[in-house]
Amino acid sequence: MAIAAATLYWWPKQPPLAIRSIAVLPFANAEKGTEYLSDGLAEGLIEDLSQSPHLRVKSRTASFRFKGKPAEPRAIGKDLNVAALVTGNLQRDHLYLELIDSRDGAQLWSKDYPVHLATLGALSRQLAADLSFRLGATMADEAASARKMSPAYDLYLRGRFLLDRRGCNNMLRVRTYFERATQLDPNFALAWAGLGSAYGLYVGNGCMPGSEAMLMEKEMASRAASETTYFWGFAAAERDFRRAIELNPSYAPAHEWYGAHLMRLSRFVESTREVNLAYQLEPFSAPVTSYVCWNLLVQGQYDEAIAFSQRTGEIDWRLVNLSCLASSQLMKGQYEEAITTIRRSSPANADQLADAFRRGGREGYWKKRLELQRNSPVGQAVAYAALGDHDRAFAALDAAFHAHSFGMADFYTNPFLDNLRSDPRFDELARKIGLPQVARK
Repeated sequence: MAIAAATLYWWPKQPPLAIRSIAVLPFANAEKGTEYLSDGLAEGLIEDLSQSPHLRVKSRTASFRFKGKPAEPRAIGKDLNVAALVTGNLQRDHLYLELIDSRDGAQLWSKDYPVHLATLGALSRQLAADLSFRLGATMADEAASARKMSPAYDLYLRGRFLLDRRGCNNMLRVRTYFERATQLDPNFALAWAGLGSAYGLYVGNGCMPGSEAMLMEKEMASRAASETTYFWGFAAAERDFRRAIELNPSYAPAHEWYGAHLMRLSRFVESTREVNLAYQLEPFSAPVTSYVCWNLLVQGQYDEAIAFSQRTGEIDWRLVNLSCLASSQLMKGQYEEAITTIRRSSPANADQLADAFRRGGREGYWKKRLELQRNSPVGQAVAYAALGDHDRAFAALDAAFHAHSFGMADFYTNPFLDNLRSDPRFDELARKIGLPQVARK
């Protein structure tokens, strides 16, 4: 008892650290079967520490860029512009947590925690409480902390872990995990946002060709009265995004994904509001900066998209969506500049496109793009449209529609397909997908 009393007496006497900015790095974990737990514990810690008005905490998107990379504190601290880093190493029966000064790599605090699957929620709360106390920050609210004790949180962690890995084998399981989480906890904002994203990604990744897509279409029709004919699930996705934002207005991915959803529906005033909100919340998130660029591009604001990408590149080219930048340059007729942009991610393709452009100008460029896009029906349609071959462009779009190919949910706002709009087949295809027919400016 004397030892326990001494511990309680002296530990609180340690002065809080003068740290006001922090990043929680993804925890190391050699056990692949429990990787979702290590990711989830780190993510939960970010969420809890972010509740403090006196502590600036880097977002999950920013911190998780360093997953699987050597933790060099000074370099990462400079990159993220934070004073301290939290690192963790999850083993089968314990978690070793460290607080590191990013200026010199010195250890500021550490603790070893026993890990039991049955008490992970309590462990998550304890991590946040200990770090908040050491930093002199306000503890996360009780509702958020209590959620980590629930089965819904475990389901959410499993869904989020698989969502980050995309892939057709994962997407159906992702949706199931998020659905079960929202059924158990209807006020769980993160799970609602994940569910809305899962609808789009499952289709966007081209995961549902043939009969499986038709079965899913029938299931979705039975789940949402407004979803009676269309596979793409726009009404269901919107419902879930709006619910996520209602529950947590500060969750940047919900605004980001909802903005992308609104872009597809040509609701540009609303999409601009959402992607700008996401950008204000997470200005150093590559997915967010990508959607800012695409939102400008699909509205025909090519100069603005190029300028935004170039400003972002001055900070870090990893934040620039090169496809969006190159597309904006192509829409401006800046073929040489676009090829230079393409070279940043695909030197071999850029060399072929440059050679084709030198030999055949604009037509030579698109003929080579047609060859390079042989495995992408939507990419083929774009090239055929640029070459003026409308019949083959529509044949490619029709094939993409029946295969539920990547990009079809975005085809109506794709500026490369604008010269197909006067053809009745364009609006007919949009009606089949469930997209509103909106006149382009």
